[in-house]
Amino acid sequence: GDFTDAVLTAVNMGRDADTTAAVAGALAGATRGVHAIPPDWAAAIGPVRGTCLPTMSGHHVLEVADLLTRASSPAPPAPERVRGATERSLRDPDRSP
Repeated sequence: GDFTDAVLTAVNMGRDADTTAAVAGALAGATRGVHAIPPDWAAAIGPVRGTCLPTMSGHHVLEVADLLTRASSPAPPAPERVRGATERSLRDPDRSP
């Protein structure tokens, strides 16, 4: 639930703590929103270097998260289509194929 508790608990578990904490933080952030991240933690994160994804270079990680969230929102629904139906049968339901 709590962002800070989730991340700190994961870090203190040892072993692959960086990955575990990243996943815990991602899940807690996704469920609680950006406001769950302590402001001093967010302020300590600098712009992305773009080592793996050059197009992200210079963006702040929270900006990248916002871009990803907008990009993943569902597309508007397409007009409903019935498998095997023709345009004419969609206009006139009494004339099924």
